[in-house]
Amino acid sequence: MAEIFSIRVVPEYLVAYRQNSSGMSRNAEGMTASFAVIMSRVRQRNDDLPAATFRWSGGYFYLYLADKCYDWRDYPKCLRYLKEAISANPVLLLKAGIYKTFVKSVFNPVTRPTSKGSERASLHSKRRRKRPFILNAIFRHFELARWSAASDDGA
Repeated sequence: MAEIFSIRVVPEYLVAYRQNSSGMSRNAEGMTASFAVIMSRVRQRNDDLPAATFRWSGGYFYLYLADKCYDWRDYPKCLRYLKEAISANPVLLLKAGIYKTFVKSVFNPVTRPTSKGSERASLHSKRRRKRPFILNAIFRHFELARWSAASDDGA
């Protein structure tokens, strides 16, 4: 789309989608395969884009999948996608949430069985506002500097 249309960031939600068990949005392997195909095509068409752009994109994509797999209680896949995210974009190690997701994914299968009640409690706890963590501020600083540098280079 960006090859044909002008893209801009707007401070509001323009679309929403549902996730159900039979859709693509609940199929991590399918999304991974689609992502690989799309990124391959983008690289072929835009060989002038810096490699860092693809690493950042991959890191955030795999982090998204890790979060989704955690929500779906698929902890082995969550750990696999966390590893992929960090391999693609090591700066993600500055996000405090990665450590929390990692530790919970390692210990959740051992300490807590899956139940609908605990799922509702988990969703409710995510909605609570938490105090900012210093590591997240450092992460935001690095990401802002990286994106600013990329836009200054014309990426």
